[in-house]
Amino acid sequence: MKIKWMLIGLIPVLGSSVQAVVTVENTVAAQVTGTKTVTVGYDVSSDFAGAVTITLRAFDGEDEVPLSALSGDVGAGVVTGTGKSIVWDAGADWYGQHTAGLKFLVVADDGQDITPVPMDGTVLVPAGTTAGTDPDFGAFSLTLANNLFMDETEITKHVWDSVYIWAVTNGYDFNHEGFAISNNHPVTTVNWYDCVKWCNARSEMEGIEPCYSVGGTTYRSGVLIPDVDAGATGYRLPTGEEWEYAARGGVASRFAWGNQITHNEANYFSSSEYNYDTSSTRGFHPDFSTDWPGTSPAGTFAPNGYGLYDVSGNVAEWCWDEDVVDGSRYMHDGSWIDGAEYLRCGSIFLQFPDRATVFDGFRTVRKAGVSVSGTVVTYVDARDYTLSVISQAGTPAPAAGFHVYAWGSTVTCSVDPVVIVSNTVYVMKGWTGSGSVPAEGSSASTGLVFLSDPESSIVWNWIADNDQDDLPNDWELKFSGSETGMIATADTDGDGYTAAQEFILGTDPTNGLSQPNLSVDTTSTTGAVVVSCSTIVGRTYTIEYTDSLTPSDWSTLAVFSGTGLVEEYEDNLMGTNRYYRVKVQSAVGTTTFVWKTRADTDGDELPNDWEQTYFASEEGAVASLDSDNDGYTNLDEFRMGSDPTNPASHLNFTVSASGNGTVQIFSSTAYGRIYVIEYTDSLSPVDWRLLGGYAGTGEVEHFESSAPSSPRYYRMRVEIPYGVEL
Repeated sequence: MKIKWMLIGLIPVLGSSVQAVVTVENTVAAQVTGTKTVTVGYDVSSDFAGAVTITLRAFDGEDEVPLSALSGDVGAGVVTGTGKSIVWDAGADWYGQHTAGLKFLVVADDGQDITPVPMDGTVLVPAGTTAGTDPDFGAFSLTLANNLFMDETEITKHVWDSVYIWAVTNGYDFNHEGFAISNNHPVTTVNWYDCVKWCNARSEMEGIEPCYSVGGTTYRSGVLIPDVDAGATGYRLPTGEEWEYAARGGVASRFAWGNQITHNEANYFSSSEYNYDTSSTRGFHPDFSTDWPGTSPAGTFAPNGYGLYDVSGNVAEWCWDEDVVDGSRYMHDGSWIDGAEYLRCGSIFLQFPDRATVFDGFRTVRKAGVSVSGTVVTYVDARDYTLSVISQAGTPAPAAGFHVYAWGSTVTCSVDPVVIVSNTVYVMKGWTGSGSVPAEGSSASTGLVFLSDPESSIVWNWIADNDQDDLPNDWELKFSGSETGMIATADTDGDGYTAAQEFILGTDPTNGLSQPNLSVDTTSTTGAVVVSCSTIVGRTYTIEYTDSLTPSDWSTLAVFSGTGLVEEYEDNLMGTNRYYRVKVQSAVGTTTFVWKTRADTDGDELPNDWEQTYFASEEGAVASLDSDNDGYTNLDEFRMGSDPTNPASHLNFTVSASGNGTVQIFSSTAYGRIYVIEYTDSLSPVDWRLLGGYAGTGEVEHFESSAPSSPRYYRMRVEIPYGVEL
């Protein structure tokens, strides 16, 4: 009969063998803010030598990241001591990549210990202490004194047979041959004695030191309780504390993945008896209940934090510890036939060592040597963070152009509030941003911007306003014949609106009949009220309503951008008495500046005035056609800023080597564009990397770079940042 109970504290039963070792402790890692470098710190000591060889390894999930750009306390001859540091240039080895958790491992070798690299099919369980409060078992503290390699899955029939066949011809006897549904399922029907002898056989077969002995002789036969040398390099069963430490994977929850369980996480017998068993299917696992026993292939479900599979369910696992009362042995994990309570990380039950059932299996551990640090995880980002700055006036900081930063960089964008250029006063009316830059603002500074988006831009918006009355020069010139001819507070046409209000509304300040014309039509056949108003491009309109003027409580009916036409909106939920009003927001004096909005009647991304200039009609161009047969479509030419009717007008991207060891890169530019230069040293596979760039000025611009020692290929991307009015 299988006896099950739960214990909180475990006392590992270990031999007294002690082996001097090299030790790596206190490992930490972090990317240096504003750079592409990662610093890994550690302490190292050795009982044998004053200097050791240090190796740094990194893993992105299952993939190891090659590390070559390393400096600091790494390589041969590192003097033992505290406060050691390795600097990794992720920009050189891992350019353009990022991850929320890159795992680092520091390996120290003093020439005396075993190679601390996980063997195939095993994972490293790092030394340390896991403590916390389990929701069922309360406060706990588990300590693993030395790093261990542990089988990532329960021992499969295939692995069992590979050792068993060798063992029975080399002096070993077993009580059971082992049973499984197939070779990739965990082996079952093996008792504790079988497992212990199998560990020794596996060690001897691989030529390493067995852990179990009787009377000083390697344990190979009989039903005996051997001595264990935990300092030996061979395979052994884990102690109960080692097993729970590894199974938790560094967490304090009920299970390795959290506090609830379903058939999506494990192979077990589901029941509504436990409130943490929330599986939508009950009883045996529906995917594995057709064969006997109902095991699942090893590694079917997701691993825990240390990469161990099936630490809950499938088969229960033998451990080393002995119950001193009746000689039974600890088991962990629970099996395919057990309920959720036995699958909890803190659950332990007992089995007499001579019992062999289809519910029970095992996995092994092996000394990893304490020359391997525990895994440390940190965010790493080796991408380029770019900031494009566009400004027609003033001296912005950073300067107008293309700027490259590293992860975590911060920058304050600012500009002069007022500048005079050729006797014209330009007033800064705010910015339009994208990426990490706030979407918009009205001041001359964004404040501190943390660059968290790889591509950001800021466009400083200006109006020419010589008298600084928020009436643009060209608007005043249009209606008064002078750039300073209007008085903002005056009602020129006597219609009740000042010149400033007329500008905001988009109406004619010299025509008393030019008004927003808000109207309400109650004759709709649907019973709805139709609210309409005249609009102008470059303004934002908000129609509001209230059911009571005392007190007035205005609610929004619709918000829309002006089109130059009369716009209508239906109110289907009007009250008995409802009042309406329209609010108009202009570019000037608000957080949004769009004074000369470019209309695009046919919606082909080619503005009306651009089409008019080159094709004599506001809808005269077809975006996908190449009008001048120079290899670029009309839309390409608009984005580049070239003439779509002249085949000689294009990017003119050239690269030439100079005599001073540099490469000169030139191109034609247009205002408002950002020109990004990229390179690769290999076309197979292509690995494009950022070199630099510049902001368009309407002139030929150039970029200088150090000449490479091998063939290099270049390309250019042209971007139009959000908010640019070309």
